[in-house]
Amino acid sequence: MLNLANHYFNDLDELDSTIFIAEEALEISLAHNLLENAAEANYLIGGAHALQANYEVASKILFEAYRQIEKTDNKPVKALIIKEIGYVFLYTGNREKAIEWFNKMYDIFIEIGDRQKAAFTLGSIGTVYYADSNNVEAIKYFNRGLKIAKELKDERVDAFLFSNVALAHFYNGDRKLGEEYMLKSLALNEKMGSRYNIAFDLANLTHFAEMLGKIDKAEQYGLRALPLLKEMNLRNPLRVVLTNLMAVYELKGDYKQAMKYQKEYYELKSEIDAENSKKEAEIQELEYDAEKDQLEIANLNKDIENKRLQQIMLFGGIIVLLGIGLGLWYTNSSLNKKNAVIEEQKDEIEEFNKGLEKKVEERTAELQQAYDEIKEAMTKGQTLERKRIASDLHDNLGSVISAINFSLSGIDKNSLNEAQQGIYEKIVHMTDSAYSDLRNLSHNLLPESLEKEGLVVALEKYAESLNAAQPVWFDFTSNTKERFGKKIELNMYAIVMECCNNILKHAKATEAEISIHQTQEELSISVKDNGKGMTAEEFGKGKGLLSMKERLANINATQELNSSESGTLIKFQIPTT
Repeated sequence: MLNLANHYFNDLDELDSTIFIAEEALEISLAHNLLENAAEANYLIGGAHALQANYEVASKILFEAYRQIEKTDNKPVKALIIKEIGYVFLYTGNREKAIEWFNKMYDIFIEIGDRQKAAFTLGSIGTVYYADSNNVEAIKYFNRGLKIAKELKDERVDAFLFSNVALAHFYNGDRKLGEEYMLKSLALNEKMGSRYNIAFDLANLTHFAEMLGKIDKAEQYGLRALPLLKEMNLRNPLRVVLTNLMAVYELKGDYKQAMKYQKEYYELKSEIDAENSKKEAEIQELEYDAEKDQLEIANLNKDIENKRLQQIMLFGGIIVLLGIGLGLWYTNSSLNKKNAVIEEQKDEIEEFNKGLEKKVEERTAELQQAYDEIKEAMTKGQTLERKRIASDLHDNLGSVISAINFSLSGIDKNSLNEAQQGIYEKIVHMTDSAYSDLRNLSHNLLPESLEKEGLVVALEKYAESLNAAQPVWFDFTSNTKERFGKKIELNMYAIVMECCNNILKHAKATEAEISIHQTQEELSISVKDNGKGMTAEEFGKGKGLLSMKERLANINATQELNSSESGTLIKFQIPTT
């Protein structure tokens, strides 16, 4: 049965079948106390849930599999379980944990002498560092894997590592070496007939050639990649190739072909955006379910209170009836026996109440934990989506504006009459302004300095950027350089940006100040200006300010507003303990 589940596990279209069969195998294994088989069944169930992006469910099941396999000596299965746990951490944004678990897997493969899988594991660790933009560290791990692959003379490992080290070298600045490694990967994958990997290699080579100015090569690679990517529905690399071909044909002056691939690109983008909207709706559904669970808890507490009142009334009635009966029919000895019976019943009722209260507390804790996990997943999802949108704006719309500028540069200004020259200058100015606004928008969605250096440095750089381009002068002060966690930093950066935007748009100020002050218990951030001021009613209006309140609630923060004709001060206090 486990062999059949393994067979389905390798087919992405049969993951539900994998879960069903593996659950049957798990039930049989537990009934006969077969820990190794139970662990392998849980590995298949958890791995299938991970491939379906059900990371919370996958995490619980995979850790149960890990606890089971720890009680055995089956190291190959243990390594497989560790691999899936590592990928769950990677897909949920915890790259440090992903690297930690991948290193555990590497140690096991070295211990059991499986050097091929050890080389693949080094490549997986390298891809984590590459995804974190740490190309230098990524190259170290890829080269370690290549050394093992060279000793093994294993072309499959070579192809995997050549492709990944090519990307790391290319984006680390050594573009020629990156191109050479990618060509090696393509040659090996063509030799082995690996269509999936050939498609990815051709997509990467298309992008490399376009970046290196090898227009004919970019066209050649792109036209080879397109049918493969469409056949296998590999939409992310397909989107990049379509963008590259748009730029290639614009540079060649073949605007008909450029428009063709631009149309295909936007059709694909619409499909992806529709799927993202569907995922957003699913998140909203999870929030609704959490609120419904909270309501069920409240109703359950009311039922418990009613039952307690009924028990008290019942208990009082029993005492009254027993008192009447004892006074009429029983002697002192009978009364003592009845009292003993009553005390015993009282203890049973108290035990029942304690058990019921414990169950309610446990259920309440479980629901609260689920609610907290949903909120955390939403924060991570929003961060990843902001990064994706920023990247799309910069890479896609930025390339289109750059192409417009390039096309304009080919027009001989001196050949135009005076009126046409005026129009030409306006178009150039407008495209430069659009590109500048695009860069600012892409940067402000999730600035690199916020992710790498933290809130204090990111706000300081934001103030500097405002001073370089705006009529209002922003002073910045801080008594700390510490980090405060991704959740606080992301929300407070967006809140301060909203305050600064309001100053620029509405305050009619000439000076403003962003101030950060940290104590042992809390973080205090204030934004002050010397503008015309605002009332509390005015402050409460607007979509941006509504979003600010939601962000403050998300990090348990408070705000204080003081405004007069001489200016406005908004102070935020965020608990850090």
